[in-house]
Order: sequence, then structure tokens, then C-alpha cells
Amino acid sequence: MAEEAQLHYSEVHKKLLEDFVKSDKGELEPLIPILKNISITGLSCYNWEELKQLLTAKLEKVLGDFNTSAPLPDFEEKKEVLKKFLNGFTNPPFTIQRLCELLLNPSIYSNTRNYVHALEKVLTVTSTQPTRSKEEYNELVAKQQENFAAIKDSKAKFNQKNNNNSTMDMSTEKPMDLDESLKNNTTGRTDTHSVQTVFPESKKGDSMEVEKDPPTPIPESAESQEQKGDQNESDNRMDQ
Repeated sequence: MAEEAQLHYSEVHKKLLEDFVKSDKGELEPLIPILKNISITGLSCYNWEELKQLLTAKLEKVLGDFNTSAPLPDFEEKKEVLKKFLNGFTNPPFTIQRLCELLLNPSIYSNTRNYVHALEKVLTVTSTQPTRSKEEYNELVAKQQENFAAIKDSKAKFNQKNNNNSTMDMSTEKPMDLDESLKNNTTGRTDTHSVQTVFPESKKGDSMEVEKDPPTPIPESAESQEQKGDQNESDNRMDQ
């Protein structure tokens, strides 16, 4: 793979590093890939004395830029102490991977003092690691890439499995039938189609009169009419 090939030992990088030292520390930019590879693999395969000069030059450059934007009162003293720590290693420190990360990405710190403190932590160690041969370095990088690929593939399968399970759970969910829907409506759920009639409240003291239909007269029987006629005739006699 292209990414893996870039991490492998490079004769071009080796030559650039040699020229950098011979030219009394020339351009840093062409040598940045060397620091990037170390920040990824944590391994060193180039001459340590030459690599140490590259790290020192990069350290001075980054600290100078940092101090310009956020000056530190004892900056020069701190810088010399850090350079002394770095030049005191006879082999690459076991923290060289973190050192390269800090040199490549100083912006993760907001001020010079915190950044200097982070550099002190990675440079005040005693354990070191060997400089790898070209063959050993390429073999270790290949193993690292295999492990990274296996982890990536495992994560992808795990995520795919979770996605499939989520899809199955959604597809097997039982829809609500009509009886259940009616049951829910009877247990307090609001029916959106129901209509509630609201009557206006009457004011206190008001009475509501209800108009009633007049009673329907009951027809009198013939006997009742005859009796009523006799009664009227009797009343007339008495009046006379």
C-alpha cells in the first residue's frame, strides 16, 4: 500500500538527513517526513547523531515561534535546558514518538510554558531504544500495518453487526392492531376524531327560562257535555 511504502526505510530520506548535517542545518521542510514516520511508528532507523541534530533544529524553530506569540520570561534558559536533555541521549529515547508528535503539532498547547513543560516530560527519561537496521525496521513497520488493518477490519465488522441488529429490531416490531388501538383510547388516550361540545357558562343571578308548549286539550265525552248543559240550565233558573 502507498501509505505503508511511505513509512518504510528510504534511501532518499537518509541522503537528505546527511546533507542537512553537512550543510550546517539547512532546510527543515524536506526532512519533515522522517519526523512524521517516527510519530506514527515510534521507531527510528536513521543514524542517531544525525537525527538528533534534526530534532534539535526543529525544537529551536518551534520554541522560537511559540515564544514570539507568547513570550516566556526565562525562555532562553528553558530552551538550553531542553537542548541539553536531548543531546544527552546516546540512543533514541523511548519517548521519541511523543517528542516528534509535540514538534509536529505544537498548536495543541495554548501557551509557551505549558508546551515547555510537555517537552520536559518526554526528555527527562532515562530509557532508550535501539536504532533499527533497514531490514528490521521494514519488518516491524509491516507488522504494525497488519495489526492496524486487522483492528480496523474488526471495528468495521462490529459496527456492521450493530447496524444489522438495529435494522432487524425495527423490522420485527409488531404493529398495533385495531383492538389494541381502541383499548388505548379507552384508557385515557385522546381520540383526535372526537368532538367535545362546550356550553357557555351562565352568569351568577341569571335564570334560564325554558319555553314550554301549551297542554293539548282533552276532548270531553258526550255524557260530560250533557251534564255541563244541565248544570248551566239550573244556574240560570236560580238567577231568575
